[in-house]
Amino acid sequence: MSTDLADNIRQLFIHLEPYQEWLFDLDNTLYAQAEYDHCIFTALEHWLGQQGEAVSGLARKMSAEKLRLGPTYPHLFDDVFAGFNLSPDIVSRAIEFYRDERPAFVSKNNLIAQIRANLQGRPLFIVTNGHTALQQHKVKCLGLDSLASKVVYCDKYNPEQLKPSRWAWDRLLADYQFSHPLYVGDSPATDGGFARNAGIDYYRFEYSYEH
Repeated sequence: MSTDLADNIRQLFIHLEPYQEWLFDLDNTLYAQAEYDHCIFTALEHWLGQQGEAVSGLARKMSAEKLRLGPTYPHLFDDVFAGFNLSPDIVSRAIEFYRDERPAFVSKNNLIAQIRANLQGRPLFIVTNGHTALQQHKVKCLGLDSLASKVVYCDKYNPEQLKPSRWAWDRLLADYQFSHPLYVGDSPATDGGFARNAGIDYYRFEYSYEH
């Protein structure tokens, strides 16, 4: 862990201390999403190899390009696969594999241990955008299904649910009373916007690491 990241984690928990309810984003906040990306890209490389494709190094290339281009870049598969001379047909099949595969995922870069040590009876809530089944898989692999009081999945296929909409906050209010909540997330636009729409405090934290 870099010195900067360790210091950022210390500052995060200092800031969290006075709040009574902790709410977190998932990807790149509670853990380094690059870990999961490397895991799924490795599974994808293995699957392509089984199809008879020459793809040695594809997982490393995809991980590096996703970090460089960002998580919302829409042509990652097309760009990287072109460099491996893979056909458009295999691109569509690979994207389907990427969306549907659920590899065993072990994270070494996350906030879970620190949260367990500092939660001290407070409720923990997670609000995450994305493919619901995939996000559920990550939550389970990270052990958050037993730690969080509630996880709200804002389904990618229902745009009105997605942060920065306050849709998830209304779901939480239906079941819980909040006294002094804080929402933590890596994106000022998406996560900060969600907090503003919900009328709660926001703290920006990004779990990034070099792998």
